[in-house]
Amino acid sequence: MLQLRGDEMERRWQSLRQRTSDLRNRLEHNADYWNALLLSLRELTEWVIRKDTELGLAARQDDHRAFRQQLEDKRPLVETSLRSARQFVAGDPSGELARNLRRGVGKVVG
Repeated sequence: MLQLRGDEMERRWQSLRQRTSDLRNRLEHNADYWNALLLSLRELTEWVIRKDTELGLAARQDDHRAFRQQLEDKRPLVETSLRSARQFVAGDPSGELARNLRRGVGKVVG
């Protein structure tokens, strides 16, 4: 009877050791898998950040090009307005318009 109990206890210990070993192997395999997955996700995250930065720069460059084009489109209007203003100021014999214009420009620029 005691021998049977001893044999049964030995069998249970062997089963428990085997399950523990299987579990350890499975956990180690899962750890390797998760580490590889985390490394892959980290690389993807870095790639996304780089691309986001590149797209931001490209968008700013596109905005800058569009702004320059708008400036070029407005150039004739600006030049015509400046010519008209010069002619108008030149037609004032007192010079009062020129002084007021310089003062106004100084406030805007300064």
